[in-house]
Amino acid sequence: VYDWFHLEGDGAGPLLNAWGFSDECLVIRPTEPEAVKRLFTQIIMAYQGRRPEDAFRIIAWLYETASVCQPELATAIQPNNDVAWLTEQACAMMQALSHTRIGVEEIAQALHVSRSTLTRAFRSSGRTTPLQMLLDIRIQRACELLTNSHQKTLTIARGCGFRDDKYFIRAFRRHTGKTPGQYRKDTSSTGAASGLP
Repeated sequence: VYDWFHLEGDGAGPLLNAWGFSDECLVIRPTEPEAVKRLFTQIIMAYQGRRPEDAFRIIAWLYETASVCQPELATAIQPNNDVAWLTEQACAMMQALSHTRIGVEEIAQALHVSRSTLTRAFRSSGRTTPLQMLLDIRIQRACELLTNSHQKTLTIARGCGFRDDKYFIRAFRRHTGKTPGQYRKDTSSTGAASGLP
C-alpha cells in the first residue's frame, strides 16, 4: 500500500529531505509506518478543520513525521536548541493566536520541545516566562479592543483567549491596575479630550 502526498512552500524541501526523500529516492518505507499513518490522519483532520491554532500543530506533526521516518536526520532541520529561534517562533505564535485558547504547552509542542525547554529559552534570552508573555500579549490585544471597539467585556475576553470574563477581569486588573470598564472609560475620555475619535 502506498500513500501519496504533495507538499509545497519554503519548508517543503527540508522536510522531504528529513523524511529521507531525494531525487534518487522517491519512495521510502518509514521505520514506524503505523506512527506515520497516525500522524497523517491527525494532519488531514486538522487541515480540514481549518482552525487558526491548528496550523502550528500541523507543523509539529510534520516534524514528528520526520523523526519517525529518519530519526538521525530529523534534528538537522529544526534548530530547537537555538534560544533566539525558539523565543522568536514562540512569540510569533502567541501574537498570531492570541485570539484563541492556545496555551504554552501547545506552543511548545508545535515547536517540538518540552514546556520546560521553552521556559529556559525565554529566561536565557532575558524575557519573562512564556506564560507571562502570552498573558501580556492577550492583555495588550484586549486594551486595543477596549479602546477601538464597542464589544462587550465577555466578547473581548473570549476574543483574547480567556476562558471566562471573571478570570479576564482579574487578570486585566492585575496587569493594568484597572477593570476593563474603567480602562475603556479612561481611554475614551482621553481620546475625546485630545480630539481623537
